[in-house]
Amino acid sequence: MAAKKKTAKTPKISLHAVLTKAFPDHLTVKHQVLDIEWLAKKLKITSEAIYTWFRDDKIPFARATAVCKIAGCQIELDVLLPYCK
Repeated sequence: MAAKKKTAKTPKISLHAVLTKAFPDHLTVKHQVLDIEWLAKKLKITSEAIYTWFRDDKIPFARATAVCKIAGCQIELDVLLPYCK
């Protein structure tokens, strides 16, 4: 009997939704979603880079670890692993 190949788990919710839940104190007033400009400043990257993550539903592993190290982050790295590229 052949062994089953392990496949990466497909995330059930979008990366955008996960990061919004990670930082409930940093939501936009109008739409109650993650403040992208705030996150971009924290990571010292452009907001366009973050929008690329959301479009691809993928985040670089190094950025995922940096996100989890931001003060107030309410998720662990293992939550972001299925989204890592």
